[in-house]
Amino acid sequence: KIGYEDMSAMRVSQRGTDSDFIFAYEVDGVAFHPDTVKVKVCTERGVVSSFDAERYLRHHKERSVPEVKLTLEAAQDKLHKNLSVEASKLVVVQAKGGERAAYEFLCSYGEERYFIYTDANTGNEIAIVNVKNLG
Repeated sequence: KIGYEDMSAMRVSQRGTDSDFIFAYEVDGVAFHPDTVKVKVCTERGVVSSFDAERYLRHHKERSVPEVKLTLEAAQDKLHKNLSVEASKLVVVQAKGGERAAYEFLCSYGEERYFIYTDANTGNEIAIVNVKNLG
């Protein structure tokens, strides 16, 4: 309602009476992580208690789906064989050297869950993020 169009929820976490949402600009199913908005909602009162659009305002521009060299399946084949992939999608992330197209894999390994980001052109690992460390 305030001018942020084509946004989709990327993450949600709840602590006490607060729910934190991270929304990213999305084009044809591709989420652009540099273009994010964070919203904190007091679930007890049902009101927004904070709103942070700094990253969105700094990075947002009209975008299109990036061309990539690797298929999702080829990138997934490069993951460690003991990881169980729960979800995957093409995203754009801010990384060393600028923005890069990447495949985001939500994986489990034993009791732990991770987001693993793999460069969609080279297959190189960009980052591993433990889900319990997100906030």
